[in-house]
Amino acid sequence: MLPEYEIHNTFHSSLEDFALRDPHLSALSELTYQYSPKWWENLSMDVPGIYILTGGRQIGKSTSCKLLIKHVLEKKTN
Repeated sequence: MLPEYEIHNTFHSSLEDFALRDPHLSALSELTYQYSPKWWENLSMDVPGIYILTGGRQIGKSTSCKLLIKHVLEKKTN
């Protein structure tokens, strides 16, 4: 990976660093009520593909993708 992009991909270094430094995930962890989307449960993580996630502005598309990354990393380390 190019060094100038490493700051935007903190999940490569550690799961804890990713959860703490990511602005979406850290803001989510401070909320009293949290909804955890599970749209990825029907996806096969073993089959490569291109998926398109659509929706309105500011409804959590990026955050849900980051939660997916966190879920996969947690599953990988356990």
